[in-house]
Amino acid sequence: VGTFSPSGVIYRRRVAGGEWETININRNLERADAQCIVSTPRGVYIGFREQGIAFVPNEGAVAYPLHDAMGMIASQSNEPISNDMLLTTLSRGVVRIRNCGSEIEPFASTLPHSGEYAIGSLNNTVFAGLLEGYVLRSTDVGMSWDTLTLQVPYASLRRIRCMNTSVFVCTSEGVWESIDRGDSWTKTFTTLPSQSIRDLHRLQHGWLVQAHDDAYIVSDSGAVTVFRPQGVFEYKPHIIDVAVKGESIYAVGYPGLFVSHDSGTTWKTFTISDNQTLRSVALLKNHLYLSGVRGQIYSVSIADVQ
Repeated sequence: VGTFSPSGVIYRRRVAGGEWETININRNLERADAQCIVSTPRGVYIGFREQGIAFVPNEGAVAYPLHDAMGMIASQSNEPISNDMLLTTLSRGVVRIRNCGSEIEPFASTLPHSGEYAIGSLNNTVFAGLLEGYVLRSTDVGMSWDTLTLQVPYASLRRIRCMNTSVFVCTSEGVWESIDRGDSWTKTFTTLPSQSIRDLHRLQHGWLVQAHDDAYIVSDSGAVTVFRPQGVFEYKPHIIDVAVKGESIYAVGYPGLFVSHDSGTTWKTFTISDNQTLRSVALLKNHLYLSGVRGQIYSVSIADVQ
């Protein structure tokens, strides 16, 4: 089911199920008016009134605008490994960049094909999540792969995060953690109201967890605080990307840049008049670099967002 919505919402429900889940569009469309939906053996195509066509792979959690894939590589996520960078992309699968500005090259021809990938790395161990719900591990930088015991065939894999000695797999049915490089798994963050987790970020004394409908600050003691920036907004504020420095959190999304200097207890909101939604944030020395949904890149000194 497609609806007219400020955020462009597509809903899906299994024939034998009773609950609707939201399919996010891989672009913050300001007004996405779904006109038609066509089902195929590969997935579903959605036609919008003004934004072209988006594709949802079978069991996929994201609708991908096709015009992005036609014109560019359509990068979905990136993961550093050694001196290289791995990219998961819509049009070319998993690729590697060995040097800044060099040509991209295919990564791991032995990795099974999938409509979507989630990639994480822990030193030289690479973890790959496939659309079908399988998690694979390579200890030789993609030369060979082992299928791990964690399999979530009825959940959508959203992100793999490797931090310190732990591997986290974020899915539409919760987060699993492994402290032994994927040999065994334990479900974590089970106290959160929403168990559909898109991403998580390590803070100085806890975690910022991005769920389907909200973001949460989870302290190391287990206390949970819902992300609620002060202010009056036309639509519900949401977080897309996060950068952390000490107790300071720099998050971007709608309607701009959110800054907290007390580990998420309080927030300030900074907006850009010609771009209500920001997609990514990076922290380099004393500057933040922000990207907008229309391709703009901004920079600001962290001293100016105190």
